[in-house]
Amino acid sequence: MTRVSVLLTMVVLAGCNGSTDEPLLPCDDGVFVNATTGTTPTFSWNPACLISRIAVADSAGTILWDVQTTASVMAPPLVYGQTPDGAVVHTTPGALVAGRSYSVGVYRSIGLQQDDIDLVGAESFRP
Repeated sequence: MTRVSVLLTMVVLAGCNGSTDEPLLPCDDGVFVNATTGTTPTFSWNPACLISRIAVADSAGTILWDVQTTASVMAPPLVYGQTPDGAVVHTTPGALVAGRSYSVGVYRSIGLQQDDIDLVGAESFRP
C-alpha cells in the first residue's frame, strides 16, 4: 500500500466515526426523558430533538423550574436551573431535596402562541 493510499484510508475512516452533523429536528411524541442524580440534575432525552419548554414539579404538582422558548429550539442536555440561550424563565429554580420525588416534562411548540405546546415526554426522578 502506498503512502497516499494509507492517507486516503485514514481520512475515509476518520469520517466514518458514527457521528453526524445533521441539525436536530423538533421532537415528536414518544420522547424518553432521563435525569441524572444529585440536586442539580442534568436532563436529556431520546431521541435527541428540540423542545420549547422544560418544567420540573414536585410530587404535589408545584412547578419548581420552568423555562420556555417561542419555538422548539432547546437541545439536550439541559441542567436544572441553568437558562438556555433564548429561553424565558417562568419559574426560577427552587431547591431540590435528595430523596424526594419530582417530575420533569419536555414540550414541543405546535403553534405561534406561548401556550401552543404539547407534552412529548415526562419522567419521575429522585435526586
